Amino acid sequence: MCQWLFSILHPDLGVYLANTWLSKSRKKGGQFNKEKLRNSLIGYSKEILKKQDVNYFNFGHIHETIEIDISPTSKYINIGDCITHFSFLEFHKNNLLFKKI
Repeated sequence: MCQWLFSILHPDLGVYLANTWLSKSRKKGGQFNKEKLRNSLIGYSKEILKKQDVNYFNFGHIHETIEIDISPTSKYINIGDCITHFSFLEFHKNNLLFKKI
């Protein structure tokens, strides 16, 4: 029901509502600690590595471009975003390539 109601809104109104909600959240202290979140995601990735072999952990939560080796065969990658960093991942012949436009 909520999805249907939102779908009938004009996109301009939807963007306005999202920006209004976001600005109110930021004014209430809705900022997040990027370093704490990054460390949490790296810790989560390392916990998964204890149980299974994973080559790439790809995240985008922080909106910063980050690539860190967390083991000899595993990488933590934060993609960044396509608006300010123009970054993306490309899988090519068994390799994940971190690229920026």
